[in-house]
Amino acid sequence: MAMRNFWIEGRVDGRKSEISGGPQSKDGGFSLVVYMRDEGTSKAAVKVEGYADSDGRLHLCAKDSDGKGLEIVTER
Repeated sequence: MAMRNFWIEGRVDGRKSEISGGPQSKDGGFSLVVYMRDEGTSKAAVKVEGYADSDGRLHLCAKDSDGKGLEIVTER
């Protein structure tokens, strides 16, 4: 089985099946936004992005709604 750049697995209460998947192309990536209720409205609490750069490195970035975050970089 081929190793993908990224693989996501998630479980949500009330769902029978897991949410999972990853990009198919060798330079594929993903983006994910988790929303939270805040005083009756919805706001983007966390944004996560994974991408491959032109030098073959993989970047995983996570930022909160204030722009604070972290980045993990690995070699493909």
